[in-house]
Amino acid sequence: MGCLSSKEEKEPPKIDTTNKIVDVFAERRAAAEKKRLDEEGNTESGEEANGKIVDPFAAKRATEKKDEDLYSFKNKEGMTLVRQEGELNGSGFNIANCKNCDIFILDHTAQILIDDCKNTRFFLGPCASSVFFRNCTNCKFVMACRQFRTRDSKNIDVLLYCKTRPTIESTTLRVGCFSGMSYFALAKQFEAAQLPVWTNPWTEFHDFTSAGGPHYEYLPPTTTAKDLLDFDKLFAAIPSLSPEEFDAPSPVPHTMGVHTIQPGGPRAFVAAFGGDAARKALDAITTAVQESEREYLIQTVELKLNRMQSQKLFGKAKAKALPDPKSTVVVGMEFAVEGPLGDRVREALKSLTPDNTELWVVTDDADKAIENFFSCRPDEQM
Repeated sequence: MGCLSSKEEKEPPKIDTTNKIVDVFAERRAAAEKKRLDEEGNTESGEEANGKIVDPFAAKRATEKKDEDLYSFKNKEGMTLVRQEGELNGSGFNIANCKNCDIFILDHTAQILIDDCKNTRFFLGPCASSVFFRNCTNCKFVMACRQFRTRDSKNIDVLLYCKTRPTIESTTLRVGCFSGMSYFALAKQFEAAQLPVWTNPWTEFHDFTSAGGPHYEYLPPTTTAKDLLDFDKLFAAIPSLSPEEFDAPSPVPHTMGVHTIQPGGPRAFVAAFGGDAARKALDAITTAVQESEREYLIQTVELKLNRMQSQKLFGKAKAKALPDPKSTVVVGMEFAVEGPLGDRVREALKSLTPDNTELWVVTDDADKAIENFFSCRPDEQM
């Protein structure tokens, strides 16, 4: 037996390449790629290039930071913050830890999340899904959204458009109907967010607070966006905007809300076949009675009715005359017709009906028609 050091050293095994395809250009391509990266002042691994250490992810992080700045307002204080039409164009948006600010989102969005804001005023343009705010205090909102959700907030005022029933939890707020707010692009943004202006159950809350209640009150019906927001700050921040652009009538009807219905009180009902017909009818009534719709328009809803529903509500003859009886867009409007103002509203409604094929009007004993029509609402609005 010999010692280990006396053993003969074995030769390394030879690699047989006879049956393998060898890429003879691999080193050449690698060298060319490294030269290209060096010339661009970048490397894949962050090594030294042109005498500098290059961060290979710097460009990506800069893009992400730019996106975050565009799609969020965070950690701001005492500022006027604006996103104008076309800047967001249906994207999501986040707001967090803002104090004593005035925030105007003059565009439509996908969703908005708001956290930990204090003493701040918000306008939020049409949001295609949910606006959800948490841990906010002493804030004022004018907003339009498909879903309204809030939690752990207090002393909140909001003028609200919401396609579905709003939801609150551990929150105290005062609410009114979205009103007194319009600008050149608002109606178009409602359409882009697929929010029908005639469907706004803003008073019909789901309150999931564990104890007590109700945890919401109603703002005076005369409250408008100008009472909650400081438009002078908006015009100072964006001089290209003019006050005249914000004086147009709101595309959302100003309804009284179902909480104002008097048990046994007289009501009237109008079904308008199409949004344009509904707008014409409401404008004609407002002109005739010389009073704002907020004094007598209780609630509205836009529905798509199939043939069976149309026949049940309007009868076979009326349903047959509709443009598309299989899927007809109908706007239902419920009116309070009590007292002297109610008498004027009833007379104005009667004046609309002669030879008008776009309207179906019930001015007396309308309870059944109202119940039948509004019972056709989808579950999300019930």
